[in-house]
Parts: sequence; structure tokens; C-alpha cells
Amino acid sequence: MSWDRLDPARRSQVLRGSLLRHLRIEVGPHSPFWSARAAEAGVELSRASPEDLGRIRPLGAWELGPGVRGETLLKVGLGGFLRGVPRPILWRTALAVLDHGEKAKWWEVERVYRPLRFLPWRDGRWEFLLGFSWEDLALQGRAGARAWRVMGLGTGGLALSLLDPAEDPSLFWTVHQAAEGAGLSLVHARLGGALAGLRPRLILVPEGGEAALEEALSRGVDPRELEALVVAARSWPPRFERPAALARAGVSSRVFALWLPPGGRVVYAHCGGGGAGLGPHLYPDMELVEVWREGEEGYAGPDVLEEAEGEVLLTGVSFRGGILLRYRSGSRFSGVVRKGTCPGCGRAVWRLEGEVRPGAWRKQVPGLGEVDLRALAWAASTSGVGEWSFVRGRRPRLEASGDPAALEAFRGRLRALGYGELAGTLDRRGPGGS
Repeated sequence: MSWDRLDPARRSQVLRGSLLRHLRIEVGPHSPFWSARAAEAGVELSRASPEDLGRIRPLGAWELGPGVRGETLLKVGLGGFLRGVPRPILWRTALAVLDHGEKAKWWEVERVYRPLRFLPWRDGRWEFLLGFSWEDLALQGRAGARAWRVMGLGTGGLALSLLDPAEDPSLFWTVHQAAEGAGLSLVHARLGGALAGLRPRLILVPEGGEAALEEALSRGVDPRELEALVVAARSWPPRFERPAALARAGVSSRVFALWLPPGGRVVYAHCGGGGAGLGPHLYPDMELVEVWREGEEGYAGPDVLEEAEGEVLLTGVSFRGGILLRYRSGSRFSGVVRKGTCPGCGRAVWRLEGEVRPGAWRKQVPGLGEVDLRALAWAASTSGVGEWSFVRGRRPRLEASGDPAALEAFRGRLRALGYGELAGTLDRRGPGGS
């Protein structure tokens, strides 16, 4: 039975079981990176509880360095695989060995854990590669089928995608995988090819993609069989206005929205019965979404209704090709996290009822370009400085209190982050300072 059809007690039980398996079995034995990071918080992953997740320090992209691959986050050998995998996978491995010999063990390792596809993810000036195993890609397809059911759009049929793989490759491929999971036959307008006479059932549009849709219609796309426009976005609710060309053609198709949080690997949809105002329906059995404020600890329990404002954190509960625990997406959420029954469709789901704004902590500063305030805060907190501030204006500068060693460590971290010019403006203030 799907997550959103379970009763609250069973839903909590499934989530706790998924988190326990992920931390103890799939991450702890195979990832030196995450084991060391958890140990900083006094957490031993092999014995971790779901509540221990909240003690692990959230991860920013700037901590990974340029071009980091999935193997850095997850290293798995054959011995660790055979010791740590869930029993059904072990049985499947044993059957494969009986049919194909010893080499079949490595087939399972590759399918379940080894990253076989890498998608570049850019968070401001920092970029790393998200790894996906075949199992992960199948999971994205299941998430897509679930999203299409939530929207009430059914499966199958022809869909035209106007998403641009060069502009946002992660969004492009994640939505592509989700659409395939929903059984759609996709035509990608941005990859070339003739569109004249094409009669899609659905059109996938990027946020603010009105001009791209107008262009597709001008190239001969026939909208007479169009059932819905699906807007894929990083923000919520997405910005989109129905082009006048559809009205002129007498088409009154519905508009739905898909949300992919920055750094996320699961697309979320709002239900067809309630609209985008009820928020995207979340599925923590696949990917756990938290709302976190700097300085806070703790994982909110599975059945909490709370007003929240803070940064969206992501934990890929069921993803194995590349592990992210409490990844800082850079999106600010303001609203209510609802963890009950959706009034629009009756599903028992988590929803983010409010506004999500990506890139909320990135500021354009004259003379310095884009500055990520989250990275500055991380550099300060890990350097041992006291109070600090970023003074914007005609001559941007940093001020901080602390001893000379802490201030020098702060400068070193700023240079490593690519903020060398800003490091040169650091002034000492407070006790013992000027």
C-alpha cells in the first residue's frame, strides 16, 4: 500500500523503519564520509535512532569542494554489500549467483549502490555531482508515477517537454525520469526535432516558461488534445501565466505544478482536488524534507503540525547511489508544515503549505558578485570567532570578534570558499579589538 494510504500509526512506523535502515545499514557500513560527520555529533550510525538524524550537522555544498563525485560520499565493496544489504536484496543476489555465477554479485552491487549516472548540481558558485544507481533511477520513476496519481492526470500518452537540459540539468533529468515512470512518451523540444502537427496530452513547462510555450505553439504544436500544462519549478508556488495563444486556440487546459527542491531527487506535486495552495505532497519514505533554522537541532516527529520558517533540508531516505543527509538546499520556506489528511484529496501526507523561495541567502554585492550568507556563517562558526557581521554598502566588509588565531582561521576559510577579496576586508572588533 502507498505511503499516503496508510493510517497515521503505520505511517510513523514505516518512516522510522526507513530511517533506521538507511542510517544503520545503507550509510553507516559504507560511507566513511558520513560516519565521520556523524561521529562529530556523537552519533554512531550503526546504532543510530531516527532522532539522532537531527544531531548531525546540516551539510552545505561549500563543504564538498569542486567536482565531488558520489564515491566520496559512499564507498561500498563487495564484503560490505553482502553484510549490509536488506534481506530481500541478498536473496535476489543469491538467486542471481545460482543462475549466472559469481559475477552476478557485482551486478547487484552496481544496480543497488554504485553510481552509474552523475548529474551536476550547482549551488551558487559550488558544484558537485549527484550520483544515481539503477535502483535510484527506478525510484525516481516510482516517485513520478505517484506524483501523476496525486495530480489526477493518469498515466501514459504523449507529452512535450520544454525544459532546457543546459539551463538546469538536474531539473531536466529528474522530471524526465518521473515522466517516464508515469508511462509518458516524451518529446523534448529543446533537443531539436520537428514539432509541427504534434498533439501532446501534456506539456511540461519550466517556471516562467510562457515564451517557450508560445514558441512551441508557433512551431506547429497542435493543442487541441491538450489536457494540462505541468509547470516544473524550484520555487513554490511557481510563477506562470497561461499564454494568450492557448485562449486564442480555444484551449482551456488545467495547470498543475511539480516541485523539485534544489539538490533534491524526488518531484512533488499538489493534488488535483485542492490546487497549489494546499502545497506539494511530500513523501518522506523516499526523501525526508525538514525545515531548519541556523543553530537548531532535532528531527521533528512524524505527526507534528507546526508553523515553520527556515531552510529546507533534504535527506534521501531511499537513495543509495549517492548519500545526502540533511543537505542544505538554500531554499527558504515560510508557512505551515502539515502532517495530516489533505482536505483536497483525502490522502494522509505531509505538505508544505506556504511559500518556498530558492537561493534566499545568496546576495548580489557590487564589486564582489554573488555572496552566500550561509557559507559566511559556516566559515565563522567553524573558525572560532565570536560575533561577526557582513556590512554591505559602497565598500563591503566583514567584521568579527575573536583572538588573532580565530580571525586568521576565518580568513583562511573565506579564501578556500573563493572569497579572498572579502577576507582582506576582515576587521577585528569587540573585546580586545578596535
